Amino acid sequence: MLPLVRWETPYLAYFQSKTRTPFLDSYFAITANLGTHTFFMIGLPMLFWCGFMGFAKGYATWTCGQDVEQR
Repeated sequence: MLPLVRWETPYLAYFQSKTRTPFLDSYFAITANLGTHTFFMIGLPMLFWCGFMGFAKGYATWTCGQDVEQR
């Protein structure tokens, strides 16, 4: 695995240097936090409390990677 990572790193670095913008930096920094423990302890309960039960259940199921049938 390590040889593959060493091979692809220069290509990824080049691509990222050409496509990097302040907007994309902010976007990915914010969206990266949507799967963290902090979000699940603070943000997810707020979705339930504000009445978005279907969305909150779907988001939790999707983030956990389970294929659960909704009843």
